Amino acid sequence: MSIWATLVTAELLPLGMWLVIYSSVHQTLRNRVLLSGITAFALSTLAFVGRVVFFQAPLGTVVDFNTSSWVFELALIQMVAVGAGVVMACYGPIWTQLPVVLMLCGLTAPLTVQWLWKDGWLNALGRNLNLGHGAIDLGGLSMMGMLIGIVALGVLLFLPRRAAQHRAPIADGHSLWAVLGALALALGAGTIFSQSSVGELGEIAQAYQLRFGLASLVASVFVLAYGMFVAGKVNWIWQARAVLASILICSAGAVTLPIWLVIGLGIACGLLVTVGDYLVNQVLCLPDEAAALAGILGPSLLGILLVGLFAYGNYGVGLNGVGQDSYMRVPNLGVVGLWSSSADPGQLSAQLIAVVVLSGLALLTTMPLIWLVRMRLVVPIFAASSDLETALETPVVPVILPTNAMSPLSGSETKLEPGPMPVAEIAASDVLPDALMPQWPVQSPLTEVLPPLATVTKTDVTESYIKHPVITSSEPGSTGVNVGAERPTNILERLRQANQRNRPEHPPARAARVAYPTRVAGKRLIRPIVEEKNSTEGNRPTDK
Repeated sequence: MSIWATLVTAELLPLGMWLVIYSSVHQTLRNRVLLSGITAFALSTLAFVGRVVFFQAPLGTVVDFNTSSWVFELALIQMVAVGAGVVMACYGPIWTQLPVVLMLCGLTAPLTVQWLWKDGWLNALGRNLNLGHGAIDLGGLSMMGMLIGIVALGVLLFLPRRAAQHRAPIADGHSLWAVLGALALALGAGTIFSQSSVGELGEIAQAYQLRFGLASLVASVFVLAYGMFVAGKVNWIWQARAVLASILICSAGAVTLPIWLVIGLGIACGLLVTVGDYLVNQVLCLPDEAAALAGILGPSLLGILLVGLFAYGNYGVGLNGVGQDSYMRVPNLGVVGLWSSSADPGQLSAQLIAVVVLSGLALLTTMPLIWLVRMRLVVPIFAASSDLETALETPVVPVILPTNAMSPLSGSETKLEPGPMPVAEIAASDVLPDALMPQWPVQSPLTEVLPPLATVTKTDVTESYIKHPVITSSEPGSTGVNVGAERPTNILERLRQANQRNRPEHPPARAARVAYPTRVAGKRLIRPIVEEKNSTEGNRPTDK
């Protein structure tokens, strides 16, 4: 395969990651995610070209465009930029993402590539400090996924906690995008691994593809069974996330692991994208809309650490200049983990050092910028789709009615209990019906106590009450209820009737001026000023 064909195939990695996240977020956020993906891709490309032209060329570092090393590096940097950019797009405007994405693709990701794959000091931990074969990530995708997850974790820590119940992601007609994203990730990962400059893999690339295919198959079957069990249908978002998690968990060193453990990796990926995402959103209450913690950070860390735990020496003879003839006095022994026949704690130590250093680098370079713009990183009401759906399903508006309200169905006095009222009933009209007008007692110096107030609780009673409103008589001083009275169309007349209904039997000696603002269905209602005259003062009976 030519270099340019390899480049085109490698570009499927950032494209696939963008498609998977794009298909899973709420539909109101998709335009922002689209713009963020394009912006992050352009910034990462410009940062790579600028670094080669303005920094490496003056220093005498020549990039050989006839090899696939620059393709490998460019694809990884673009993957980090696009992944972090679209995750941040769920929580803030585009301009807050630009400095973080620019820092990631201009400093953090290039340093990771340099330290881990281009004879950097993390790569040389085995030669210099006798820590196994040094920090390894054969495919290069696990470390990059870890950077994306660390940035997402830093963003989520500044956000308000989730208030509503978390629900499974819904494709909303974008299932095709999720499937295409999974296919793009699979093709891009296979190409970037076989053509990378990590080493002359040869037939090992086929072993990697076999293990990745096995882990993806097991994860997809697990997620399919889980989705059918809990929802009765296929969840394509979970399927795509399972493929992405399988790529990240197998990249670090799946070829060094036994087959039985690779099957376990597939089950772990299925659990992470389903149960793990539920724990993050529901138990920890983090509004992780893109599943960056459970679906990206979790598999990446697990894949990196499993190499230091279960590698059994079938691959890696002479890797990073360690053990070319023999390793640990065993000939032809490759990478060995802590829990294998030939225990090697040094490999696990090298992996942990790489995780701590690169996570600290990501936090050091991006968290100050995130901290500076955190006032703009506010979750919109539509950022979490499960929050929005829960809010729409259970709208509650308190309604206050007098306790002696007469039921229009029975004709007798009925005591109503507190309860919800559908928002649609209120939003459909300009103002509240007469029976639902807010009740405010007028302050009076007299000793009479107004009857207590109650709220409506039963939905069926409330709805019937709305359909047949109780209209009081418009005559002054009248306290009767005319069930069949014609409903006035004049808003001022309706307000006057509501005021007449609330007027005490014996008005105060002085005029009372009361005004109470309120909002119903987004519209402000101001109760008109009530002025009582002193004309009835002489007719008021003497208090006993």
